[in-house]
Amino acid sequence: MINNRGGSTYYNNSWTMQVLNITEFVEFIYTKYPEANIIELGTAYGGLTNLLCDFYGKIRSYDNNPTAIAYSKHAEDSFLIGDLHDDLFLKEQFKSNLEEEKVTIFFIDGGDKALEFNKVKKYAKPGDILMVHDYMINQEDFETRGKDVWNHFEVGEDDLDLEGITRAPFFDRGISYAWGAYQKQ
Repeated sequence: MINNRGGSTYYNNSWTMQVLNITEFVEFIYTKYPEANIIELGTAYGGLTNLLCDFYGKIRSYDNNPTAIAYSKHAEDSFLIGDLHDDLFLKEQFKSNLEEEKVTIFFIDGGDKALEFNKVKKYAKPGDILMVHDYMINQEDFETRGKDVWNHFEVGEDDLDLEGITRAPFFDRGISYAWGAYQKQ
Protein backbone atom coordinates (compact mmCIF):
# COMPACT_ATOMS: atom_id res chain seq x y z
CA MET A 1 0.00 0.00 0.00
CA ILE A 2 1.34 3.40 -1.03
CA ASN A 3 0.48 6.48 0.96
CA ASN A 4 1.74 10.01 1.10
CA ARG A 5 2.53 11.64 4.43
CA GLY A 6 3.56 15.26 4.21
CA GLY A 7 5.14 14.87 0.77
CA SER A 8 6.91 11.62 1.62
CA THR A 9 5.87 8.38 -0.05
CA TYR A 10 5.58 5.20 2.02
CA TYR A 11 5.05 1.61 0.94
CA ASN A 12 3.73 -0.69 3.68
CA ASN A 13 4.92 1.82 6.30
CA SER A 14 8.47 2.01 4.89
CA TRP A 15 9.69 5.29 3.43
CA THR A 16 10.42 4.84 -0.29
CA MET A 17 12.03 8.22 -1.03
CA GLN A 18 10.22 7.97 -4.40
CA VAL A 19 7.41 9.72 -6.28
CA LEU A 20 3.91 8.92 -5.08
CA ASN A 21 3.03 6.69 -8.06
CA ILE A 22 6.22 4.59 -7.95
CA THR A 23 4.17 1.39 -7.72
CA GLU A 24 2.87 2.01 -11.26
CA PHE A 25 6.42 2.23 -12.58
CA VAL A 26 7.61 -0.91 -10.80
CA GLU A 27 4.53 -2.76 -12.07
CA PHE A 28 5.28 -1.54 -15.62
CA ILE A 29 8.88 -2.79 -15.38
CA TYR A 30 7.67 -6.09 -13.95
CA THR A 31 5.29 -6.63 -16.91
CA LYS A 32 8.21 -6.06 -19.31
CA TYR A 33 10.79 -8.10 -17.34
CA PRO A 34 8.95 -10.52 -15.02
CA GLU A 35 11.88 -12.95 -14.76
CA ALA A 36 14.61 -10.33 -14.23
CA ASN A 37 17.20 -10.43 -11.48
CA ILE A 38 16.89 -7.30 -9.37
CA ILE A 39 19.85 -5.60 -7.72
CA GLU A 40 19.22 -2.45 -5.72
CA LEU A 41 22.09 -0.20 -4.70
CA GLY A 42 21.07 1.98 -1.77
CA THR A 43 18.48 0.40 0.54
CA ALA A 44 18.02 3.46 2.80
CA TYR A 45 14.65 3.07 4.57
CA GLY A 46 13.65 -0.06 2.68
CA GLY A 47 10.45 1.15 1.05
CA LEU A 48 11.57 0.55 -2.52
CA THR A 49 13.23 -2.69 -1.40
CA ASN A 50 9.92 -3.94 0.00
CA LEU A 51 8.05 -2.88 -3.13
CA LEU A 52 10.53 -4.63 -5.43
CA CYS A 53 10.40 -7.78 -3.28
CA ASP A 54 6.62 -7.85 -3.41
CA PHE A 55 6.81 -7.95 -7.21
CA TYR A 56 9.94 -10.04 -7.76
CA GLY A 57 10.31 -12.13 -4.62
CA LYS A 58 13.94 -12.31 -3.64
CA ILE A 59 16.16 -9.45 -4.77
CA ARG A 60 19.60 -8.26 -3.69
CA SER A 61 19.77 -4.85 -2.02
CA TYR A 62 23.07 -3.29 -0.96
CA ASP A 63 23.79 -0.45 1.42
CA ASN A 64 26.86 0.59 3.38
CA ASN A 65 24.72 1.43 6.41
CA PRO A 66 23.86 -1.61 8.56
CA THR A 67 20.88 0.19 10.14
CA ALA A 68 19.10 0.04 6.78
CA ILE A 69 18.39 -3.66 7.42
CA ALA A 70 15.98 -2.73 10.20
CA TYR A 71 13.66 -0.99 7.75
CA SER A 72 13.07 -3.81 5.29
CA LYS A 73 10.62 -6.61 6.03
CA HIS A 74 12.56 -8.67 3.46
CA ALA A 75 15.94 -7.97 5.07
CA GLU A 76 17.06 -11.54 5.82
CA ASP A 77 16.58 -12.60 2.22
CA SER A 78 17.62 -9.50 0.33
CA PHE A 79 19.88 -7.14 2.25
CA LEU A 80 23.66 -7.08 2.03
CA ILE A 81 26.13 -4.64 3.57
CA GLY A 82 29.08 -3.48 1.54
CA ASP A 83 31.04 -0.58 0.12
CA LEU A 84 29.50 0.14 -3.27
CA HIS A 85 32.55 2.19 -4.22
CA ASP A 86 35.00 -0.68 -3.64
CA ASP A 87 35.88 -2.38 -6.94
CA LEU A 88 36.92 -5.62 -5.23
CA PHE A 89 33.59 -5.84 -3.39
CA LEU A 90 31.62 -5.10 -6.57
CA LYS A 91 33.58 -7.65 -8.58
CA GLU A 92 32.95 -10.35 -5.98
CA GLN A 93 29.24 -9.54 -5.71
CA PHE A 94 28.43 -9.07 -9.38
CA LYS A 95 30.78 -11.32 -11.34
CA SER A 96 28.15 -14.09 -11.41
CA ASN A 97 25.79 -11.67 -13.15
CA LEU A 98 27.98 -11.79 -16.25
CA GLU A 99 27.26 -15.54 -16.55
CA GLU A 100 23.53 -15.27 -15.82
CA GLU A 101 21.18 -15.62 -18.81
CA LYS A 102 18.33 -13.58 -17.35
CA VAL A 103 18.24 -9.81 -17.65
CA THR A 104 19.41 -8.01 -14.52
CA ILE A 105 17.92 -4.66 -13.60
CA PHE A 106 20.14 -2.49 -11.41
CA PHE A 107 18.21 0.11 -9.38
CA ILE A 108 20.96 2.61 -8.51
CA ASP A 109 19.90 4.87 -5.67
CA GLY A 110 22.90 5.08 -3.32
CA GLY A 111 24.87 8.02 -2.04
CA ASP A 112 26.86 8.69 -5.24
CA LYS A 113 24.66 7.52 -8.09
CA ALA A 114 26.90 8.60 -10.97
CA LEU A 115 29.93 6.84 -9.48
CA GLU A 116 27.87 3.72 -8.71
CA PHE A 117 26.40 3.66 -12.24
CA ASN A 118 29.86 3.98 -13.79
CA LYS A 119 31.28 1.21 -11.60
CA VAL A 120 28.35 -1.20 -11.88
CA LYS A 121 28.13 -0.98 -15.67
CA LYS A 122 31.33 -3.07 -15.82
CA TYR A 123 29.35 -5.97 -14.33
CA ALA A 124 26.30 -5.57 -16.54
CA LYS A 125 25.98 -7.82 -19.55
CA PRO A 126 24.37 -6.92 -22.89
CA GLY A 127 20.63 -6.46 -22.38
CA ASP A 128 20.87 -5.55 -18.68
CA ILE A 129 19.08 -2.41 -17.53
CA LEU A 130 20.75 0.25 -15.39
CA MET A 131 18.30 2.54 -13.64
CA VAL A 132 19.50 5.66 -11.83
CA HIS A 133 17.32 7.68 -9.44
CA ASP A 134 17.06 11.45 -8.82
CA TYR A 135 17.64 11.75 -12.55
CA MET A 136 16.83 14.28 -15.24
CA ILE A 137 18.69 14.61 -18.55
CA ASN A 138 20.32 17.85 -17.37
CA GLN A 139 19.66 20.94 -15.24
CA GLU A 140 17.52 22.55 -17.95
CA ASP A 141 15.38 19.40 -18.15
CA PHE A 142 14.95 19.52 -14.38
CA GLU A 143 13.94 23.18 -14.50
CA THR A 144 11.41 22.70 -17.33
CA ARG A 145 9.73 19.42 -16.39
CA GLY A 146 11.62 17.77 -13.55
CA LYS A 147 10.31 19.95 -10.76
CA ASP A 148 6.80 18.77 -11.62
CA VAL A 149 7.99 15.18 -11.13
CA TRP A 150 10.39 15.25 -8.19
CA ASN A 151 12.01 17.68 -5.80
CA HIS A 152 15.61 16.58 -6.23
CA PHE A 153 18.03 16.51 -9.17
CA GLU A 154 21.27 14.69 -8.48
CA VAL A 155 22.47 13.08 -11.70
CA GLY A 156 22.16 13.81 -15.40
CA GLU A 157 23.30 12.23 -18.62
CA ASP A 158 26.63 14.12 -18.65
CA ASP A 159 27.51 12.55 -15.27
CA LEU A 160 27.31 9.01 -16.65
CA ASP A 161 29.84 7.04 -18.69
CA LEU A 162 27.56 5.89 -21.49
CA GLU A 163 30.11 4.08 -23.64
CA GLY A 164 28.43 0.81 -24.66
CA ILE A 165 25.15 2.00 -23.11
CA THR A 166 21.99 3.32 -24.81
CA ARG A 167 18.73 4.66 -23.48
CA ALA A 168 16.39 1.84 -22.53
CA PRO A 169 13.18 1.45 -24.59
CA PHE A 170 11.18 2.97 -21.71
CA PHE A 171 13.61 5.86 -21.04
CA ASP A 172 10.99 8.63 -21.39
CA ARG A 173 8.58 6.83 -19.10
CA GLY A 174 11.32 6.45 -16.48
CA ILE A 175 11.93 10.19 -16.37
CA SER A 176 8.32 10.74 -15.34
CA TYR A 177 9.24 8.85 -12.14
CA ALA A 178 12.68 10.57 -11.71
CA TRP A 179 14.53 7.48 -12.97
CA GLY A 180 17.00 7.38 -15.86
CA ALA A 181 16.81 4.05 -17.71
CA TYR A 182 19.72 2.72 -19.76
CA GLN A 183 20.57 -0.59 -21.39
CA LYS A 184 23.96 -2.25 -21.86
CA GLN A 185 24.73 -3.05 -25.50
